[in-house]
Amino acid sequence: MTLELKENEFVAIKVNQPFGEYFTVRLNAEFLLKRSYTKSANYDGGDISGAQRKIKRARLNEIGQFIDSNEALFPNSIIIAANFNKNDTLVEEDLRWKAEPIDEKSGVYKLTIPTDAKVCSVVDGQHRLFGFEYSVRKDMELSCSVYLDLPPSFQASVFATVNFNQSPVDKSLAYNLFGYQLDYLDPKDWSPDLLAINLCRYFSETKGEFFCGHINYRLSNRNVPSKYWVISTAAFVDGVMSLISESPKDDRYEVNRKSTIGIAGRKVLKDDSCYPLRSFYISRNDEAIRQIISEYFKALQRVFAVDDQSNIVLVKTIGISAFFILLRDILKRDKVDSQILSKFEGILRRAKEIDFENSNFYASSTKGKNRLISMLRHKVLEIPFEEMNLRSDQIAELKEEITRLGH
Repeated sequence: MTLELKENEFVAIKVNQPFGEYFTVRLNAEFLLKRSYTKSANYDGGDISGAQRKIKRARLNEIGQFIDSNEALFPNSIIIAANFNKNDTLVEEDLRWKAEPIDEKSGVYKLTIPTDAKVCSVVDGQHRLFGFEYSVRKDMELSCSVYLDLPPSFQASVFATVNFNQSPVDKSLAYNLFGYQLDYLDPKDWSPDLLAINLCRYFSETKGEFFCGHINYRLSNRNVPSKYWVISTAAFVDGVMSLISESPKDDRYEVNRKSTIGIAGRKVLKDDSCYPLRSFYISRNDEAIRQIISEYFKALQRVFAVDDQSNIVLVKTIGISAFFILLRDILKRDKVDSQILSKFEGILRRAKEIDFENSNFYASSTKGKNRLISMLRHKVLEIPFEEMNLRSDQIAELKEEITRLGH
């Protein structure tokens, strides 16, 4: 079988393990360097010393010399996680690395890397990779293990597992820096992404919740039945974080900063009215956050009669993302209190004029997502398109869609 690959397309082998799936692929070192960044935990004399592993320049020089020698070899995989940026937020659809089956039975996939944007975190192997910056030889092929859409806390769990199994490292330092595991930290020390992971577990496993059985944990036992609509853990986590944090990464490091009496905790963070549930997060009122998200999406389910096998834009990644943004807008506009819970259904009914079956207009792309967000703001919040900082051609497209529907 002859397989024709376009530029930035690669053959990958899908590997399923209990933690989750990843793709083994060979990538050119220079190609990978251009698209990567590092943010691993740092251990220095038993203390946490910053947001990333401290790069040892002398070691990079040594690795660079080794790379330029005739004995150069790196048989172990570089572990990378694609599709989150340096601020720990999920990147737009157009920038995401994607894997499509070529021969699913054999586990052969096509990995597409659409741009040279830095959306690839080096989870393990950063010195090997960045040693190439000190080398003349840049075109060496590397074996890579690629996780797609793996949330930051899970990335950190991979890092911790790999390193803890290989050498005696103090686990508490890793947990304190990144908040790797829910079981190892007091809830008062949960970073925004760790709280989001906790809520993700609750909503995906609790009967009666909108997301029950519809979030892909990327585990071998996925609890997502065949033919059910499904979103990734990353999409849900990103949605929750959009309600409580501008920079989850900065919040994480501030929350887990060491002080004379231990870990600083959430109480050291400052409120921000742009993120309407942030005050609940800081005060550790996680139940209020859970209840608001729960009632909002239950109202969404009632209004649009969403069932397990729905296939409309509303239950695709861009739809869920857009409705999380709409929730943020609603809560910023209205007072966040117990009464808001009973108002969600009436507010969301205004979105019934939107054609959620039009997957061409609301395509799975940045453009499609922005169209959907603009239409939701127009129909639900009654904001004129002209007040949304849109280009004239974008306004024309949206008005044409409304005209098509006869509204």
